[in-house]
Amino acid sequence: MRKELASEVMSIGEMLIKIGQSLQKIAQLIEDEPSTVFTHQIESSLGKDNNLVKDNYSLTSKFDVIFSSDNDIQRMENNTGQEDTNINNNVIKEEIIKFLEFNHCTNILTSEEETPQAIKNIAKFMGDKYELVKDYIKMLKRSVNKRCILTLDMSKEPVEKISATCQLGHDLYQYAILSKYRYFNSPRCTHIFQVSESPLAINFINGKWLEEYLAIKIVNILGTLGLVYKKDYDFIKNIKLRLPNGKDFELDLLFKIKDKFFWFEAKTGEYQQYVNRYSNISDILNIPHDQAFIVITEITKTGAEAISDIFGM
Repeated sequence: MRKELASEVMSIGEMLIKIGQSLQKIAQLIEDEPSTVFTHQIESSLGKDNNLVKDNYSLTSKFDVIFSSDNDIQRMENNTGQEDTNINNNVIKEEIIKFLEFNHCTNILTSEEETPQAIKNIAKFMGDKYELVKDYIKMLKRSVNKRCILTLDMSKEPVEKISATCQLGHDLYQYAILSKYRYFNSPRCTHIFQVSESPLAINFINGKWLEEYLAIKIVNILGTLGLVYKKDYDFIKNIKLRLPNGKDFELDLLFKIKDKFFWFEAKTGEYQQYVNRYSNISDILNIPHDQAFIVITEITKTGAEAISDIFGM
């Protein structure tokens, strides 16, 4: 990536800060005054050397385009808050479904199947180490599309990048996301791999990993704000439904936090054809545009601002 272009690409850390600033409004529902420390907590957890953009983003009535790339971030503490075991665990999920029904959605389908913790751990590693493993992730997607064995030569890459890629390759193979994997040590530093043809593996590599990562990080943010899982908030992933216009759609992540709904869509590839549609669906579902997010792994700040100008998002 050219130096002048890299300077305007925002990091996953900045993505989390902006999401956190939006969710911070919820703190007003549990305190007399809104919390002002969350952004500083996030910045501290990311470290001082991540070149975070210092703009103080204000909340607007626009569909927020979140974009990320090119900065490795340190892991945040896994602060998810406590779960209240004295309440019906499905109450908030049922309210999410009722919200969709109220907005004239039909044929609503959700899955009760929980993502294995090992897969969540891999997704978290991919997000936290995105700058180091993004080239490998792109090659993994090529393996899915071509359905073939691919080779990645890392002999000229820095040790940190090689180490992170080896860790990811090992974990993906251990949990059968890769059907074939072999790494040749220095001086070759070569990975040979193929993604499994199982639906779980294909979906994970094609973008489900980012959905899982977002869910993990948003829950971390809510825990930092002192919100209690299953009491103050809950969420549903991958909701399949039919919109009032008769078109089928799938929501990546829909959170209910106190009395507000937050919608998150994740894109690791082409996004241009979806942006206008997502903006329209936000209106159909009566979700305010500052509570709807599209998270894109590869887009510049200029590109995101242009999308906002063109689509009024």
